Amino acid sequence: YQRRVHGVKVRLQTGAARHAGACIREIAKREGFRGFYHGLPAPLYGSMLENAVMFGAYGFFKKALEDTGVVSGTGLYLCAGAGSGVVVSFVLTPVELVKVRMQMMGTTGAKQYKNARECFLELWRCGGVRGMLQGQSGTLGREVLQSAVQYGAYETVCDKLTPEGMSHEDLSPQRCAIAAALSGMLCWAVPYPFDSLKSRMQAYPPPCPGIRKVAQELWRTEGIRGFYAGVSITVLRAAPATAVLFVAFEAVKRGWTWAEQRVF
Repeated sequence: YQRRVHGVKVRLQTGAARHAGACIREIAKREGFRGFYHGLPAPLYGSMLENAVMFGAYGFFKKALEDTGVVSGTGLYLCAGAGSGVVVSFVLTPVELVKVRMQMMGTTGAKQYKNARECFLELWRCGGVRGMLQGQSGTLGREVLQSAVQYGAYETVCDKLTPEGMSHEDLSPQRCAIAAALSGMLCWAVPYPFDSLKSRMQAYPPPCPGIRKVAQELWRTEGIRGFYAGVSITVLRAAPATAVLFVAFEAVKRGWTWAEQRVF
């Protein structure tokens, strides 16, 4: 489900398509069912690494900030989330570069690859480490904002949903899912322009122009709407995806006590 939506989002962001409905019909007509899953291996393996790094980095920064006592409450969650965003951006940029290139196949003039491995090796051969970090500035901007908003909103909503005299650890999976769904929608809506710029930058053949030049060109040709192409389907996708992610994380963190208590 996420991959189908993401493929449509990338084509809308890069200008390869104008409307979600027309884009879906065009992919189905020209590329069939497989067209929605171009680039699947890269994000599939990358998402495991991404989430491990993201949750691990968030826990590290949260504990470090708690020990210093500099910030607390929502400020603590925002700062720790922003820190995790910086770290995870360096994991995501190469993964999403391969994914964008694979998902652009089928569009006019796009280079064709047999699979994600061939795409990765070609990008590495042509640009090395620097080439694999094409679009890093866009990813960094998106991830810092996204992680700050995601964790800030999730933890704050969880605090509000926690009954008096109880702790966050006592929340039911249903309440965690509600908090996660709200945070997921918000954390994609807020930094979405950076994601659009990142997709544009990664679709460029090397050498890629800087983020400022890409932003100026997008504003000149499409205005504010260009920065939000595909935002509706992305935000709708984010609600169930983030709910599942955080409920799974909470279940693992709590040692599957929910399953033992039969709360599902």
